[in-house]
Amino acid sequence: MDSEKQYVEAFNNGYTLSEYEPKLLNALSKNHISSNNYLEGFFAGKEQFELENSKLNLFELQQLRSKSHNNERDFEREE
Repeated sequence: MDSEKQYVEAFNNGYTLSEYEPKLLNALSKNHISSNNYLEGFFAGKEQFELENSKLNLFELQQLRSKSHNNERDFEREE
């Protein structure tokens, strides 16, 4: 397997493991050293999932704040 395919496969494995088994992946990543292409891809997939998950959480928080802010405005109008 060439190094690019190996990296992509490892990236996908890291991403999937982050989604379904985050505790296991965290245990694996505590002592990781990116010593080869597979491990670099694996942990890059983990980081990508965490980044996307953080962005999603931030977006949801912003929506809740906006909704809450709009509800406060509606309450002020009723008084």
